[in-house]
Amino acid sequence: MSSRSRSSSLLVSLKKKVKLTWMRDHVALKNSYRKRKNNLVKKVDEVSKLCDVKACAIIYSPYDPIPSVWPSNDEARRLILQFLTLPDNTQTKNLFNLELFLKQQIVKLGGEA
Repeated sequence: MSSRSRSSSLLVSLKKKVKLTWMRDHVALKNSYRKRKNNLVKKVDEVSKLCDVKACAIIYSPYDPIPSVWPSNDEARRLILQFLTLPDNTQTKNLFNLELFLKQQIVKLGGEA
């Protein structure tokens, strides 16, 4: 057994099973939501810069009736209108869903989709 497979089997055996439960503390839940929202916005910003693409994020919150918009309301509106004015085939050119992904994986593995 190689050291790599041995170390990965040790990691698997050392991990504890995490029990998923609903958070009962509303303050902690709201803080968790806020942190996740900020991380999501940061990731969208990073991907848009690294891949040199235009992006926006609209995040609806159970805590605020007004959605959070990144980078700004005007910029998001402009990007969405720009996207909607594209022809349908251009809008869906890079569309990728689970079904297409699985078919692609089957073809890669030599099967028939």
